[in-house]
Amino acid sequence: MWLKGQSERQKEIRNKNRMRKNRWRKILLGVLVLMAAIIATICFVFSPFSPDSTRTVTVGGETYKQKDGITTILLLGIDKRETLENESGQPAYNGQSDMLWLLVVDREKNHIQVITVPRETMVDVEEHYSDGSTRKVYEQICLQYAYGTTPEEGCVLTETAVKNLLQEAPVDYTCAVSMGAITKLVDAVGGVDIVMSNDYSVPDENGVDFVQYTAGCTVHMDGETAYRFIHYRDVDHLYTNLDRMNRQQDFLMAFATPLQELIKSRPWEIPGLLKELKAYYYTDLSFAEILRLSVTVLSADLSEIERIQIPGREVHVGRYDQYLPKEEELQEMILEIFYEKSEGK
Repeated sequence: MWLKGQSERQKEIRNKNRMRKNRWRKILLGVLVLMAAIIATICFVFSPFSPDSTRTVTVGGETYKQKDGITTILLLGIDKRETLENESGQPAYNGQSDMLWLLVVDREKNHIQVITVPRETMVDVEEHYSDGSTRKVYEQICLQYAYGTTPEEGCVLTETAVKNLLQEAPVDYTCAVSMGAITKLVDAVGGVDIVMSNDYSVPDENGVDFVQYTAGCTVHMDGETAYRFIHYRDVDHLYTNLDRMNRQQDFLMAFATPLQELIKSRPWEIPGLLKELKAYYYTDLSFAEILRLSVTVLSADLSEIERIQIPGREVHVGRYDQYLPKEEELQEMILEIFYEKSEGK
C-alpha cells in the first residue's frame, strides 16, 4: 500500500512539474513572440513594408501620384482540398485560383480594403507548356495560376495578370492558400459567426439536402461547415460564382474578428499554426513582415473593412461565364484607391 501511495505521489509530482514546465514554456514563447512583435512594430514605424513608389500617371490632363503608406497583398484561394503541391510538376496542373482578393492595407490610417476579382474575369493569360513554349490567350483569370509548375510560379504568373488587369496598380506580396486549409484555420480560432448578407442555399454534409441561410441571420460554423459554405458553386447554373463570392466575403468579415482575437490573446500559437499549415499555403511574406502586418490588423477597426468588386458585367459564351471589366469605371476605382493628385497639378 505504501509503495502504491508513494508511486502515486511521485506521479502527481511529475505531473505538476510537467504542467509547470509547460506553463513556463508558454510564458517564455509568449514573451519571445511579444518581443518579436515589439521589434516588428519598431521596424514598421521606421521602415515600411516596401519602398513607397514615386510612380505617377496622367489621366484627363491631371497628374496623379501613387499614395504613400499603402501595402497590398494578393490573396489567392486555390481550388484544392489537399496541399498546394503540384504533384505532376507540369504546367496546367497547379490548380485554379477560384478566389482572388487584393488586400489594400493603409498603414497610416489603419484601414483595410478588399478588392475582389471574379474568377471569370477575362484577361490575357500566359499559357505555359511542357516543352517550354508559351502563348497569350484571352481567358478567365482563374486559369493563370494553373500554368505554374509550383505554387511560387503560379503566384508570380497570377500577380502579373492582376497587375495588368489593374493597370499596373501595386501588388507588393502574394499568398496562395489551398481551400483545404480553411477547416484548420477556422477550427484553430474556435469557429466563426457569419452574418449573412444575402439568402443562400448550400449543400449539407451529406451533399443530399440543402441548408437555407437567411439574410441578416448569424450562424456559427466550424471548419468543415465553413469550407462547404465558401467552396460550393452550382456549376449547373449560370452566374453562380458571384453568389459564392458574396459568401466568401461574408466569411472574411466573420473570420477577421476571431483572428484578431487570436493575435491579441494567444500570439504564441501563431508560429505553430503557420508550421502546421505550411504545406497548405505559399507566400513571399516573411515572418517578420507577417508580424508587422499583424500590428495593423490589431489597430484596425475590422467592422470597417471595405469590400470592393472590380466593375464589370457578366456574359455567357459557349459553356462558360465571362466577366468583362468596364475599363473607364475600373480606372476611376484604381485612381481613387491607389493615387492622389500631385501637388501643384
